[in-house]
Amino acid sequence: MLMIFYLVLPWFFKEDNYFTLSIVGSILGILGCACFVGTGLTPADLYLDAHIFFSNYIFYLSFLATLIYSYVVIRSIKLNTFYGIGYFSFAISLVSYILILEFGPHPSESDFSLIFQATSQKIITICFVLATWMLSKGINKSINNVTG
Repeated sequence: MLMIFYLVLPWFFKEDNYFTLSIVGSILGILGCACFVGTGLTPADLYLDAHIFFSNYIFYLSFLATLIYSYVVIRSIKLNTFYGIGYFSFAISLVSYILILEFGPHPSESDFSLIFQATSQKIITICFVLATWMLSKGINKSINNVTG
């Protein structure tokens, strides 16, 4: 579903001056979503290196996409700035998680380290879903105000 979100999202900004930038954000978002698929297709117990690669790049690519879309949403006249600030808050959450990935305990160190990393990953994934839902609600509200 997230791939569809990123595939359709630039068209919402087609009349804005940010259409090209939103396409770049969507390409990064779609690549991040492809990494979600890659993570699922490479179980850690069978393909550890590939699993780690895909699971890390979900968030590296998504951070860039989120940063771009935060800017686009904040600058757009179609959406309330509130939604851009909300998406930027998600970008900050992604940076926090990336710092955990880079500087937190390595999952192979101990059971605690594995649980810490896995739990952090689940929390940021829930944040991903909530941020996407919130932005989708803002877009839906904007579309309904224009057409209704």
